[in-house]
Amino acid sequence: MWYILCLAGLVLHQSYLRACILEFNKASITDTEIVNAILPPRPPSVINCIKNIKKIEGYQEKTSLDLAENNIGLKGAAEILRFILSSEGLSNLKKLDLSYNRIRDLREHEEYDDFERLLKQLLERKSFEKIDLSVNYLGYNWLKYITKEFDKELREKIIYA
Repeated sequence: MWYILCLAGLVLHQSYLRACILEFNKASITDTEIVNAILPPRPPSVINCIKNIKKIEGYQEKTSLDLAENNIGLKGAAEILRFILSSEGLSNLKKLDLSYNRIRDLREHEEYDDFERLLKQLLERKSFEKIDLSVNYLGYNWLKYITKEFDKELREKIIYA
């Protein structure tokens, strides 16, 4: 359950609130300590994310992977897709959740071409069923593009609302 508090324009999770309370109970508090208590830790890097996936016993046989809310961005999403499609990746994967990851529609960047190409390869797998890309920054132009470039069967595998 999420308990949310807005403090100086920042939204905090319950565990971060506990850290703030601990910081404020100290005898001497510096500005740095307050900032460190308020700001959430950085999300794990994509490399660590892939390493953690590899640590799961029988990971290659998994059919579902939830990587929501990791803030991996466009480049990170491309790396995850590249890993899934690789020989050491998840060949039995049916569902992938990449929602809330700040994936942006950046057509001018090289990583964007990789992301789209890898996404299409994943969607073309007969056994793959759904990818959740909701609550990212893939706007109207991206929807127009996939409507034009991806056939209906592939588009139906994408959750993007």
